[in-house]
Amino acid sequence: MAGGVRMIDSQIRYRDRLYKVSDEKHYDSHLDFPEVFREFQEAFNIVHPGIQYRDFDMGGAAIYAPPTEEMMNGIIMPLTSDDIRYSEGGTYTRRDIKIYLPETIGYSVYFAKRIDKEDEVMIATLLESPVSAGTTVLPVESVIGFTVGMPIRIFEGADGVITTAENTTIVTIGADYLVIDDQLTNPYGQGAVVKEVDYV
Repeated sequence: MAGGVRMIDSQIRYRDRLYKVSDEKHYDSHLDFPEVFREFQEAFNIVHPGIQYRDFDMGGAAIYAPPTEEMMNGIIMPLTSDDIRYSEGGTYTRRDIKIYLPETIGYSVYFAKRIDKEDEVMIATLLESPVSAGTTVLPVESVIGFTVGMPIRIFEGADGVITTAENTTIVTIGADYLVIDDQLTNPYGQGAVVKEVDYV
């Protein structure tokens, strides 16, 4: 864990590519690593998975806390031949990365596998309230994972059939809303889907 935050299964977006953290190692050291981190660290976006727990006041029902997103600083490097050679089951390749994060004592190294585009889970949310045609502001349930410049699709329907849809691009992100670059052609009701796509 980095600063008490669970890292395994978190997704990192780095240089327009997505990676999933799958392994970690901690090293105790009293060398001058703060100086190294100050010189070589860079910022990256990370989404931590929601945590499942049981609410026994509700009869033990499984409750899923929402995912959390933050910016972190660390040293990101490609894997070496030794990293690949000694990985368990030979699961890593040159396409994967490792992330060095400072700890109170020493540092931790996290290994993250590149997620292929076809395996990537597209970012999605729902409209929190209805919107009218002509608006450029989308009130949404969550903005986690969305980025400025990302192409998105707004759509709704019934019985598995999409009845209304259009594509646009995000230009601004607020705490609970997305601003798009084109006015909506159609109105959409609460619960309409807002989803990342590959193109506008």
